[in-house]
Amino acid sequence: MTYQNQLEHLVNRYPDSWDYYGIHRNNSVDNFFKNPTLFIENTFMFASKKLLAPMANANSDWMRPQLSDARAAHSISAFFLGALIAKNLFNGAFTHLFTDSKRESSYDFSYIWTLTCLYHDCGYTFENNNTLAQGLASDVCSALINANFERLVSKAPCWLGMAKFRAAIRLQQSIWKSKRRFSYSRQRVEQSSAIQLCGEESRAIFAIEEYYRKAPKRLFMINSDRPICFPIRKSNEISRYFAYRLLPFAELEEKSSCIDHGIAGGCLFFDRIIRNYAKAYVKAFRDNPNTDISDFENPNDYDMHVHFTFDQLPVFAYIADCIINHNIWSAKVDTSYSEVYRKMGMSKLIGQEYEKINFFRNPLLFILAVSDSIEPYKVFSTQQIDKVPYNKKQLKSLFNRTRLEVNNDRIVMKPPRKLIKKCKQRLEEMQEWIDVECCKNGDIFEIIPKRYG
Repeated sequence: MTYQNQLEHLVNRYPDSWDYYGIHRNNSVDNFFKNPTLFIENTFMFASKKLLAPMANANSDWMRPQLSDARAAHSISAFFLGALIAKNLFNGAFTHLFTDSKRESSYDFSYIWTLTCLYHDCGYTFENNNTLAQGLASDVCSALINANFERLVSKAPCWLGMAKFRAAIRLQQSIWKSKRRFSYSRQRVEQSSAIQLCGEESRAIFAIEEYYRKAPKRLFMINSDRPICFPIRKSNEISRYFAYRLLPFAELEEKSSCIDHGIAGGCLFFDRIIRNYAKAYVKAFRDNPNTDISDFENPNDYDMHVHFTFDQLPVFAYIADCIINHNIWSAKVDTSYSEVYRKMGMSKLIGQEYEKINFFRNPLLFILAVSDSIEPYKVFSTQQIDKVPYNKKQLKSLFNRTRLEVNNDRIVMKPPRKLIKKCKQRLEEMQEWIDVECCKNGDIFEIIPKRYG
Protein backbone atom coordinates (compact mmCIF):
# COMPACT_ATOMS: atom_id res chain seq x y z
CA MET A 1 0.00 0.00 0.00
CA THR A 2 1.39 3.43 -0.86
CA TYR A 3 2.08 5.92 1.88
CA GLN A 4 -0.69 8.13 0.45
CA ASN A 5 -3.14 5.21 0.72
CA GLN A 6 -2.04 4.50 4.28
CA LEU A 7 -2.67 8.09 5.31
CA GLU A 8 -6.10 8.14 3.66
CA HIS A 9 -7.04 4.86 5.36
CA LEU A 10 -5.92 6.16 8.76
CA VAL A 11 -7.64 9.53 8.37
CA ASN A 12 -10.94 8.07 7.17
CA ARG A 13 -11.21 4.91 9.25
CA TYR A 14 -9.42 5.72 12.50
CA PRO A 15 -9.86 9.43 13.30
CA ASP A 16 -9.73 8.81 17.06
CA SER A 17 -6.11 7.65 16.71
CA TRP A 18 -4.95 11.13 15.64
CA ASP A 19 -7.69 13.78 15.82
CA TYR A 20 -7.93 14.23 19.59
CA TYR A 21 -9.88 17.49 19.43
CA GLY A 22 -12.24 16.27 16.70
CA ILE A 23 -11.76 19.31 14.47
CA HIS A 24 -10.34 17.69 11.33
CA ARG A 25 -12.99 15.02 10.67
CA ASN A 26 -14.68 14.64 7.28
CA ASN A 27 -11.71 16.13 5.50
CA SER A 28 -9.22 14.78 2.98
CA VAL A 29 -5.49 14.19 3.33
CA ASP A 30 -4.81 16.49 0.38
CA ASN A 31 -6.63 19.37 2.09
CA PHE A 32 -4.42 19.09 5.16
CA PHE A 33 -1.37 19.83 3.03
CA LYS A 34 -2.79 22.79 1.09
CA ASN A 35 -1.98 25.20 3.92
CA PRO A 36 -0.02 23.10 6.43
CA THR A 37 1.00 25.91 8.78
CA LEU A 38 -2.65 26.92 9.11
CA PHE A 39 -3.55 23.30 9.93
CA ILE A 40 -1.16 23.35 12.89
CA GLU A 41 -2.15 26.86 13.95
CA ASN A 42 -5.86 25.98 13.94
CA THR A 43 -5.21 22.81 15.94
CA PHE A 44 -3.41 24.66 18.73
CA MET A 45 -5.88 27.54 18.68
CA PHE A 46 -8.81 25.16 19.10
CA ALA A 47 -6.96 23.48 21.97
CA SER A 48 -6.69 26.86 23.76
CA LYS A 49 -2.92 26.80 23.35
CA LYS A 50 -2.40 30.02 21.43
CA LEU A 51 1.21 30.45 22.55
CA LEU A 52 2.09 27.16 20.81
CA ALA A 53 0.34 28.09 17.57
CA PRO A 54 2.94 28.83 14.86
CA MET A 55 2.79 31.66 12.35
CA ALA A 56 3.94 31.45 8.75
CA ASN A 57 5.87 34.68 8.28
CA ALA A 58 4.55 37.17 10.81
CA ASN A 59 6.60 38.98 13.43
CA SER A 60 3.70 40.51 15.31
CA ASP A 61 3.75 38.13 18.29
CA TRP A 62 7.19 37.35 19.76
CA MET A 63 5.67 34.74 22.07
CA ARG A 64 4.69 32.47 19.17
CA PRO A 65 7.05 30.49 16.90
CA GLN A 66 7.37 30.86 13.16
CA LEU A 67 7.15 27.81 10.91
CA SER A 68 7.55 27.48 7.17
CA ASP A 69 4.94 25.61 5.13
CA ALA A 70 7.58 23.02 4.17
CA ARG A 71 8.43 22.28 7.81
CA ALA A 72 4.73 22.27 8.71
CA ALA A 73 3.99 19.78 5.91
CA HIS A 74 6.77 17.50 7.19
CA SER A 75 5.37 17.80 10.72
CA ILE A 76 1.85 16.86 9.60
CA SER A 77 3.15 13.89 7.61
CA ALA A 78 5.23 12.73 10.60
CA PHE A 79 2.14 13.29 12.76
CA PHE A 80 0.09 10.81 10.73
CA LEU A 81 3.02 8.40 10.43
CA GLY A 82 3.52 8.41 14.21
CA ALA A 83 -0.19 7.72 14.75
CA LEU A 84 0.14 4.79 12.34
CA ILE A 85 3.14 3.44 14.26
CA ALA A 86 1.45 3.79 17.65
CA LYS A 87 -1.73 2.12 16.41
CA ASN A 88 -0.03 -0.98 15.00
CA LEU A 89 3.37 -1.51 16.62
CA PHE A 90 3.40 -4.15 19.37
CA ASN A 91 -0.38 -4.47 19.15
CA GLY A 92 -0.85 -0.80 19.94
CA ALA A 93 1.08 -0.95 23.23
CA PHE A 94 1.29 2.83 23.45
CA THR A 95 -2.32 4.00 23.64
CA HIS A 96 -2.15 5.95 26.90
CA LEU A 97 0.28 7.41 29.40
CA PHE A 98 -0.44 7.37 33.13
CA THR A 99 0.86 9.86 35.64
CA ASP A 100 0.84 7.33 38.49
CA SER A 101 1.52 3.61 38.88
CA LYS A 102 -2.08 3.01 40.06
CA ARG A 103 -3.33 4.01 36.59
CA GLU A 104 -5.82 6.50 38.02
CA SER A 105 -5.01 9.37 35.67
CA SER A 106 -4.40 8.73 31.98
CA TYR A 107 -3.68 10.72 28.83
CA ASP A 108 -4.58 9.49 25.39
CA PHE A 109 -1.77 9.02 22.87
CA SER A 110 -3.50 11.26 20.34
CA TYR A 111 -3.50 14.14 22.85
CA ILE A 112 0.18 13.72 23.68
CA TRP A 113 1.18 13.14 20.08
CA THR A 114 -0.67 16.21 18.80
CA LEU A 115 1.30 18.48 21.13
CA THR A 116 4.59 16.69 20.49
CA CYS A 117 4.74 16.17 16.76
CA LEU A 118 3.01 19.30 15.55
CA TYR A 119 5.44 21.37 17.64
CA HIS A 120 8.65 19.33 17.27
CA ASP A 121 10.15 21.44 14.45
CA CYS A 122 9.07 24.86 15.72
CA GLY A 123 12.66 25.43 16.81
CA TYR A 124 13.75 25.70 13.18
CA THR A 125 13.07 29.40 13.26
CA PHE A 126 16.18 29.57 15.47
CA GLU A 127 18.28 26.98 13.64
CA ASN A 128 17.86 29.05 10.48
CA ASN A 129 18.73 32.29 12.30
CA ASN A 130 22.41 32.64 11.44
CA THR A 131 22.66 36.11 12.97
CA LEU A 132 21.54 34.93 16.40
CA ALA A 133 23.73 31.80 16.17
CA GLN A 134 26.84 33.81 15.25
CA GLY A 135 26.23 36.24 18.09
CA LEU A 136 25.87 33.45 20.63
CA ALA A 137 28.90 31.61 19.26
CA SER A 138 30.98 34.80 19.46
CA ASP A 139 30.01 35.25 23.11
CA VAL A 140 30.99 31.69 23.96
CA CYS A 141 34.26 31.92 22.01
CA SER A 142 35.13 35.14 23.84
CA ALA A 143 34.68 33.30 27.12
CA LEU A 144 37.11 30.65 25.91
CA ILE A 145 39.98 33.02 25.16
CA ASN A 146 43.06 31.77 27.01
CA ALA A 147 41.15 28.66 28.06
CA ASN A 148 41.78 25.20 26.65
CA PHE A 149 39.11 22.54 26.18
CA GLU A 150 39.93 20.90 29.52
CA ARG A 151 38.79 24.07 31.25
CA LEU A 152 35.76 24.21 28.97
CA VAL A 153 34.73 20.77 30.12
CA SER A 154 35.35 21.30 33.80
CA LYS A 155 34.41 24.93 34.28
CA ALA A 156 31.92 27.42 32.96
CA PRO A 157 31.61 28.44 29.32
CA CYS A 158 29.55 25.46 28.12
CA TRP A 159 26.45 26.79 29.79
CA LEU A 160 26.97 30.31 28.46
CA GLY A 161 25.52 29.73 25.00
CA MET A 162 22.38 28.14 26.41
CA ALA A 163 21.97 30.84 29.05
CA LYS A 164 22.30 33.64 26.51
CA PHE A 165 19.89 31.89 24.15
CA ARG A 166 17.28 31.60 26.91
CA ALA A 167 17.70 35.29 27.67
CA ALA A 168 17.47 36.26 23.99
CA ILE A 169 14.06 34.61 23.54
CA ARG A 170 12.86 35.35 27.09
CA LEU A 171 12.58 31.79 28.42
CA GLN A 172 11.70 31.61 32.10
CA GLN A 173 10.54 28.03 32.61
CA SER A 174 12.68 24.89 32.51
CA ILE A 175 12.04 21.17 32.86
CA TRP A 176 15.13 21.10 35.12
CA LYS A 177 13.91 22.75 38.29
CA SER A 178 16.23 23.08 41.28
CA LYS A 179 15.27 24.01 44.81
CA ARG A 180 17.50 27.08 44.54
CA ARG A 181 15.25 28.45 41.80
CA PHE A 182 12.39 28.59 44.34
CA SER A 183 14.25 29.91 47.37
CA TYR A 184 12.39 33.21 47.35
CA SER A 185 9.29 33.54 49.52
CA ARG A 186 5.70 33.84 48.40
CA GLN A 187 5.57 37.23 50.12
CA ARG A 188 8.39 38.44 47.88
CA VAL A 189 6.44 37.34 44.82
CA GLU A 190 3.31 39.06 46.05
CA GLN A 191 5.21 42.32 46.55
CA SER A 192 7.28 42.16 43.36
CA SER A 193 7.03 45.21 41.13
CA ALA A 194 6.31 42.83 38.24
CA ILE A 195 3.00 42.05 39.91
CA GLN A 196 1.81 45.53 39.01
CA LEU A 197 1.69 44.45 35.37
CA CYS A 198 -0.21 41.23 35.81
CA GLY A 199 -0.37 40.02 39.40
CA GLU A 200 -2.71 37.13 38.75
CA GLU A 201 -0.49 35.66 36.04
CA SER A 202 2.68 35.96 38.14
CA ARG A 203 1.02 34.26 41.09
CA ALA A 204 -0.31 31.55 38.79
CA ILE A 205 3.14 30.85 37.40
CA PHE A 206 4.55 30.68 40.93
CA ALA A 207 1.95 28.08 41.93
CA ILE A 208 2.58 26.06 38.76
CA GLU A 209 6.34 26.12 39.33
CA GLU A 210 5.94 25.05 42.96
CA TYR A 211 3.82 22.05 42.01
CA TYR A 212 6.07 20.98 39.14
CA ARG A 213 9.19 21.15 41.30
CA LYS A 214 7.70 18.62 43.73
CA ALA A 215 5.91 16.39 41.20
CA PRO A 216 7.43 12.97 40.37
CA LYS A 217 9.28 13.07 37.03
CA ARG A 218 7.95 9.76 35.72
CA LEU A 219 5.07 8.36 33.69
CA PHE A 220 3.82 4.85 32.90
CA MET A 221 2.68 2.97 29.80
CA ILE A 222 -0.54 1.00 29.87
CA ASN A 223 0.94 -2.50 30.18
CA SER A 224 4.17 -1.81 32.02
CA ASP A 225 5.15 -1.10 35.61
CA ARG A 226 8.54 0.20 34.46
CA PRO A 227 8.45 4.01 34.78
CA ILE A 228 9.42 6.34 31.97
CA CYS A 229 11.74 8.77 33.75
CA PHE A 230 12.64 12.26 32.57
CA PRO A 231 14.51 14.44 31.90
CA ILE A 232 16.66 11.74 30.32
CA ARG A 233 19.72 14.01 30.31
CA LYS A 234 20.97 16.56 32.81
CA SER A 235 20.78 20.24 31.98
CA ASN A 236 24.57 20.54 31.70
CA GLU A 237 24.63 17.69 29.16
CA ILE A 238 22.09 19.53 27.03
CA SER A 239 24.08 22.76 27.39
CA ARG A 240 27.20 20.98 26.16
CA TYR A 241 25.43 19.63 23.09
CA PHE A 242 23.92 23.06 22.46
CA ALA A 243 27.43 24.58 22.62
CA TYR A 244 28.79 21.85 20.33
CA ARG A 245 26.17 22.66 17.67
CA LEU A 246 26.86 26.36 18.10
CA LEU A 247 30.66 26.42 17.87
CA PRO A 248 32.94 25.94 14.85
CA PHE A 249 35.63 23.26 15.09
CA ALA A 250 38.74 22.98 12.94
CA GLU A 251 38.44 19.17 13.04
CA LEU A 252 34.92 19.31 11.56
CA GLU A 253 35.12 21.50 8.49
CA GLU A 254 31.85 20.12 7.12
CA LYS A 255 29.91 20.85 10.33
CA SER A 256 27.64 23.88 10.21
CA SER A 257 27.39 26.09 13.28
CA CYS A 258 23.80 26.68 14.34
CA ILE A 259 21.26 26.66 17.14
CA ASP A 260 19.97 23.13 17.61
CA HIS A 261 16.28 23.21 16.69
CA GLY A 262 15.35 20.31 18.96
CA ILE A 263 16.81 21.87 22.10
CA ALA A 264 15.44 25.29 21.18
CA GLY A 265 11.99 23.91 20.36
CA GLY A 266 11.67 21.76 23.47
CA CYS A 267 12.73 24.57 25.80
CA LEU A 268 10.35 26.95 24.02
CA PHE A 269 7.49 24.43 24.24
CA PHE A 270 7.70 24.05 28.02
CA ASP A 271 8.04 27.77 28.65
CA ARG A 272 5.12 28.69 26.42
CA ILE A 273 2.75 25.96 27.58
CA ILE A 274 3.31 26.97 31.22
CA ARG A 275 2.62 30.60 30.34
CA ASN A 276 -0.42 29.45 28.37
CA TYR A 277 -1.73 27.58 31.44
CA ALA A 278 -1.25 30.68 33.59
CA LYS A 279 -3.08 32.90 31.09
CA ALA A 280 -5.98 30.42 30.92
CA TYR A 281 -6.22 30.45 34.71
CA VAL A 282 -6.25 34.25 34.85
CA LYS A 283 -9.11 34.30 32.36
CA ALA A 284 -11.07 31.72 34.36
CA PHE A 285 -10.27 33.48 37.66
CA ARG A 286 -11.61 36.81 36.40
CA ASP A 287 -14.88 35.07 35.49
CA ASN A 288 -15.00 33.15 38.78
CA PRO A 289 -12.70 34.10 41.71
CA ASN A 290 -13.30 30.65 43.23
CA THR A 291 -11.49 28.92 40.36
CA ASP A 292 -9.02 26.30 41.58
CA ILE A 293 -5.73 26.71 39.69
CA SER A 294 -4.92 23.01 40.09
CA ASP A 295 -8.06 21.87 38.25
CA PHE A 296 -10.36 24.04 36.14
CA GLU A 297 -12.08 24.37 32.78
CA ASN A 298 -11.88 27.33 30.50
CA PRO A 299 -14.20 27.99 27.55
CA ASN A 300 -12.36 28.87 24.37
CA ASP A 301 -13.43 30.83 21.30
CA TYR A 302 -14.98 27.68 19.79
CA ASP A 303 -17.49 27.11 22.63
CA MET A 304 -15.42 24.18 23.87
CA HIS A 305 -14.46 23.79 27.54
CA VAL A 306 -10.78 22.92 27.76
CA HIS A 307 -9.61 21.16 30.91
CA PHE A 308 -6.50 22.38 32.75
CA THR A 309 -5.01 20.46 35.67
CA PHE A 310 -1.69 20.31 37.51
CA ASP A 311 -1.66 16.63 36.65
CA GLN A 312 -0.77 17.68 33.08
CA LEU A 313 2.49 19.37 34.08
CA PRO A 314 4.67 16.21 34.11
CA VAL A 315 3.17 15.29 30.74
CA PHE A 316 4.12 18.70 29.34
CA ALA A 317 7.65 18.27 30.70
CA TYR A 318 7.96 14.81 29.16
CA ILE A 319 6.85 16.16 25.79
CA ALA A 320 9.40 18.98 26.04
CA ASP A 321 12.12 16.50 26.98
CA CYS A 322 11.35 14.37 23.92
CA ILE A 323 11.49 17.40 21.61
CA ILE A 324 14.79 18.50 23.21
CA ASN A 325 16.35 15.06 22.68
CA HIS A 326 14.95 14.07 19.29
CA ASN A 327 17.92 15.55 17.42
CA ILE A 328 20.82 14.54 19.69
CA TRP A 329 23.01 12.15 17.71
CA SER A 330 25.77 9.76 18.70
CA ALA A 331 29.34 9.85 17.40
CA LYS A 332 31.23 6.84 16.06
CA VAL A 333 34.33 5.76 17.96
CA ASP A 334 37.74 6.87 16.65
CA THR A 335 36.44 9.63 14.40
CA SER A 336 36.98 13.36 14.36
CA TYR A 337 33.47 13.71 15.79
CA SER A 338 34.28 11.48 18.77
CA GLU A 339 37.39 13.56 19.47
CA VAL A 340 35.33 16.75 19.59
CA TYR A 341 32.64 15.04 21.69
CA ARG A 342 35.28 14.07 24.26
CA LYS A 343 36.69 17.59 24.34
CA MET A 344 33.19 18.89 24.97
CA GLY A 345 32.64 16.43 27.83
CA MET A 346 30.10 14.36 25.89
CA SER A 347 31.64 10.88 26.20
CA LYS A 348 28.21 9.42 26.96
CA LEU A 349 27.23 10.15 23.35
CA ILE A 350 30.08 8.14 21.79
CA GLY A 351 29.69 4.61 20.41
CA GLN A 352 28.42 2.03 22.88
CA GLU A 353 28.18 4.66 25.61
CA TYR A 354 25.23 6.23 23.79
CA GLU A 355 21.95 4.84 25.15
CA LYS A 356 19.86 4.27 22.07
CA ILE A 357 16.24 5.34 21.99
CA ASN A 358 14.17 2.26 22.82
CA PHE A 359 10.41 1.93 22.38
CA PHE A 360 9.78 0.41 25.82
CA ARG A 361 12.11 2.74 27.71
CA ASN A 362 10.85 5.89 26.03
CA PRO A 363 7.90 5.27 23.66
CA LEU A 364 7.11 8.87 22.77
CA LEU A 365 10.70 9.76 21.93
CA PHE A 366 11.03 6.53 19.94
CA ILE A 367 7.98 7.26 17.80
CA LEU A 368 9.08 10.87 17.30
CA ALA A 369 12.63 9.88 16.33
CA VAL A 370 11.49 7.19 13.88
CA SER A 371 8.70 9.25 12.32
CA ASP A 372 10.99 12.25 11.92
CA SER A 373 13.74 10.07 10.39
CA ILE A 374 11.72 8.21 7.74
CA GLU A 375 8.98 10.71 6.85
CA PRO A 376 9.03 10.63 3.01
CA TYR A 377 8.70 14.33 2.18
CA LYS A 378 11.75 15.32 4.23
CA VAL A 379 13.86 12.25 3.51
CA PHE A 380 13.27 11.89 -0.23
CA SER A 381 12.98 15.52 -1.36
CA THR A 382 15.61 16.37 -3.97
CA GLN A 383 16.72 19.38 -1.89
CA GLN A 384 16.55 20.17 1.82
CA ILE A 385 12.99 21.33 2.37
CA ASP A 386 14.13 24.56 4.07
CA LYS A 387 16.17 25.62 1.04
CA VAL A 388 13.34 25.72 -1.53
CA PRO A 389 9.69 26.87 -1.55
CA TYR A 390 7.09 24.38 -0.35
CA ASN A 391 6.25 22.02 -3.23
CA LYS A 392 2.83 20.35 -2.86
CA LYS A 393 3.20 18.44 -6.13
CA GLN A 394 6.51 16.93 -5.07
CA LEU A 395 5.03 15.96 -1.71
CA LYS A 396 2.08 14.20 -3.35
CA SER A 397 4.38 12.44 -5.83
CA LEU A 398 6.63 11.14 -3.04
CA PHE A 399 3.64 9.95 -1.03
CA ASN A 400 2.36 7.99 -4.04
CA ARG A 401 5.76 6.52 -4.95
CA THR A 402 6.67 5.40 -1.43
CA ARG A 403 5.22 2.20 -0.03
CA LEU A 404 5.06 1.97 3.74
CA GLU A 405 3.31 -0.35 6.16
CA VAL A 406 3.48 -0.76 9.93
CA ASN A 407 3.03 -4.28 11.26
CA ASN A 408 3.02 -5.65 14.77
CA ASP A 409 6.79 -5.95 15.06
CA ARG A 410 8.26 -3.94 12.19
CA ILE A 411 7.94 -1.10 9.70
CA VAL A 412 8.24 -2.11 6.05
CA MET A 413 9.31 0.54 3.56
CA LYS A 414 9.85 0.56 -0.19
CA PRO A 415 11.27 3.90 -1.36
CA PRO A 416 10.99 5.37 -4.86
CA ARG A 417 13.29 3.41 -7.19
CA LYS A 418 15.88 6.15 -7.65
CA LEU A 419 16.07 6.84 -3.93
CA ILE A 420 17.00 3.39 -2.62
CA LYS A 421 20.59 4.42 -1.89
CA LYS A 422 19.42 7.49 0.04
CA CYS A 423 17.01 5.37 2.07
CA LYS A 424 19.72 2.83 2.87
CA GLN A 425 22.02 5.58 4.14
CA ARG A 426 19.29 7.10 6.30
CA LEU A 427 18.44 3.75 7.91
CA GLU A 428 22.10 2.99 8.60
CA GLU A 429 22.34 6.31 10.44
CA MET A 430 19.17 5.48 12.41
CA GLN A 431 20.72 2.34 13.86
CA GLU A 432 23.44 4.41 15.52
CA TRP A 433 21.03 6.27 17.82
CA ILE A 434 17.64 4.50 17.68
CA ASP A 435 17.33 0.95 19.06
CA VAL A 436 16.27 -0.73 15.82
CA GLU A 437 17.62 -3.29 13.37
CA CYS A 438 17.34 -2.32 9.72
CA CYS A 439 17.34 -5.02 7.05
CA LYS A 440 17.38 -4.72 3.27
CA ASN A 441 15.84 -7.26 0.91
CA GLY A 442 16.18 -6.02 -2.66
CA ASP A 443 14.40 -2.67 -2.78
CA ILE A 444 12.44 -3.32 0.43
CA PHE A 445 13.63 -2.18 3.87
CA GLU A 446 12.49 -3.42 7.26
CA ILE A 447 12.86 -1.43 10.46
CA ILE A 448 12.60 -3.80 13.46
CA PRO A 449 12.39 -2.22 16.93
CA LYS A 450 14.32 -4.06 19.59
CA ARG A 451 12.61 -5.04 22.79
CA TYR A 452 13.83 -3.75 26.13
CA GLY A 453 16.54 -6.05 27.49
